Amino acid sequence: MAHSKLVISISEADISFMLDVI
Repeated sequence: MAHSKLVISISEADISFMLDVI
């Protein structure tokens, strides 16, 4: 379960980073 949360956190950070770049 903790692993899933970690993956979700990374995904959200990735999206934020991509939006930031754009």
